[in-house]
Amino acid sequence: MRFLIIDDDYDVIECLEHITSLCGDVERANNGIEGLLKVEAAFNANLMFNVVLLDVVLPELDGFTIIKHIRYLEETNNIPIEQECKIVVITERYDEPTVLEAVNIGATGIIKKPIQRDEVLANIKRLRITKGC
Repeated sequence: MRFLIIDDDYDVIECLEHITSLCGDVERANNGIEGLLKVEAAFNANLMFNVVLLDVVLPELDGFTIIKHIRYLEETNNIPIEQECKIVVITERYDEPTVLEAVNIGATGIIKKPIQRDEVLANIKRLRITKGC
């Protein structure tokens, strides 16, 4: 299982990395452009991330743009739905417009900040992406 965490808050990244490292390999990015470059590099190497956990509000490039780009890469390369990356939005902006936009553009899960370990693990299990986590 391959995870990418994209967030500009060091404490959030550390917490998510600690949780997800129990489930697989983890990479991190602390701004939107760095995250997008990691997504593209992984895709080009045919080693796409299974799960991307990302904040909506990021320096350089917002999370919604990253979601759209991931879905564009998958669509233009005919990636089957069952092999698509699971995208979990991690946000303080848990209002209805934010949640609806995230889901409408392709997010598969949303977790409200502050991060709760059990909620992260429950989302990972709900997405049926790993058996041992």
